[in-house]
Amino acid sequence: MRWKSWPYWVKGALIGCVCFVIPIIGLWLPLGETVSALVFWIFIFLLVPSSIVLEFLPLGSGGERVPFFGITIFDIAGGIVFYAIIGAVIGYLYGKVKTRKQVNGN
Repeated sequence: MRWKSWPYWVKGALIGCVCFVIPIIGLWLPLGETVSALVFWIFIFLLVPSSIVLEFLPLGSGGERVPFFGITIFDIAGGIVFYAIIGAVIGYLYGKVKTRKQVNGN
């Protein structure tokens, strides 16, 4: 199955996951101090919405600790799932709008 034949919601979910995972990878790379700080703040900015959602889920004590900044596995997994869902919804809506334009002949 090629990328062009995938449904838009799957493409959106994949793009959402990638947008969340890239800063995580950037935290482990030996970048300069300024770039590392920038990557850290981008990651924290991306983590805020999923952390708010995770606060309302009954997950117990927070899971195992990840070796950076005390962020839990639940935070990372929750962030990936959160941005996959957001990306899937955006991709789904984009697909609906695009097919509607093609049906109307525009």
